[in-house]
Amino acid sequence: MLQDFSEIIGHSKVLGVLERMKKAGKLPHAMLIVGPHHIGKTLVATSFIKSFYPEAQNLEQISDYIEIKREIDKKTGKKKSQISVKQIRKLSERLAMSSFSGKWKTVFIEEAGALSIGAANALLKTLEEPKGETLIVLRAPSVQSVPATIASRCQIIRLSIVDRDTISNALETKGMSKKEAENISSFCQGRPGVALRYIKETDFRAEFDLAVASCLQLLGSDFVNQLSTSNKLIPKDDLNKNETLDQLLSGWQTVLRDLLLCELGQEDIICHQSQKDNLQSISKTLSQKRVFGMLTRIQETKNAITSNINSQLGIEHVLMH
Repeated sequence: MLQDFSEIIGHSKVLGVLERMKKAGKLPHAMLIVGPHHIGKTLVATSFIKSFYPEAQNLEQISDYIEIKREIDKKTGKKKSQISVKQIRKLSERLAMSSFSGKWKTVFIEEAGALSIGAANALLKTLEEPKGETLIVLRAPSVQSVPATIASRCQIIRLSIVDRDTISNALETKGMSKKEAENISSFCQGRPGVALRYIKETDFRAEFDLAVASCLQLLGSDFVNQLSTSNKLIPKDDLNKNETLDQLLSGWQTVLRDLLLCELGQEDIICHQSQKDNLQSISKTLSQKRVFGMLTRIQETKNAITSNINSQLGIEHVLMH
């Protein structure tokens, strides 16, 4: 396996395919990597791109690497809702030029589902007629979230959830105790990105723990108190409200999943073992219908986050019944 893949947890079959394609010189001009949030799409994409430039310490040092993402709106300080046609036209102009290093020109489009109609149309010609050794890697949660004209011109690389033991073993090799590794691997629900962020990023860990605690508190309150509490979950001055909302809802999903497992008598496999007694108590007061309803509304809200929805309304949508 390529050294550049050493930090990736799971996805061994996909990594093997990428490695064989590269060695055989049978690479497509464009790849679309799809899979659930925090499954490892970005790490797989950037690690594969990095393997083309073994002498570089990081991607920022690579003159022939281009990254496309939603830009920040200078007026609001928030990410724009779409990747603009101007960004893609500028990319096309750059790709039409010769390589600075005489090697591959590589591109990573972080949120292919955020391409505007004009941007997608501008990208089509580049995908059909790339100049020289060019590799464009796009990332998206699903094939359906990307314009069909774009997806049809890419080789699809699908990433699936990683089994709990693989994540737990990887965390142990990073110096974690067996018990803590098993606990984290249980609540990350097959998504290595969640596990890695939880152990590396203090803010992410605090936000996730707050999400779990807030969900348990809300489920034990009446609707009036739920709305009052929910108003305090996302600070009004938070510049990344959508990301905070997404993390909050991901934590809620793990709690609701545990409630369903408690109702089925499967407490031994719940994510939050330290909250077992609390979860068992709450599970007796909530019907499966209500829990499933909340899970459905959480997913609806998460799907709408890329459209810059109002975070407070998103939370209220989940709590409504």
